[in-house]
Amino acid sequence: MVGSPVKTIEGSTLPNMVIYKFKNFAAASQWFYSEEHQEVSIFRNAVTEGWATIVPGISETDDLIQSGYFECKDT
Repeated sequence: MVGSPVKTIEGSTLPNMVIYKFKNFAAASQWFYSEEHQEVSIFRNAVTEGWATIVPGISETDDLIQSGYFECKDT
């Protein structure tokens, strides 16, 4: 895990960023949706503003694109 202030050089961002590194995309997804993380998220969302994303490694990107993971779904 890395936590750091952020210096914006283009566009707009929040002033800080936290990055977690996982073995693979599946491990990151499993952690994010875990009961343990959901409990921590309640607290984090109460005291911070921000967003979350999972960025696949280069070796996983083609498989995820082919799976339709990145396609927008109508709501």
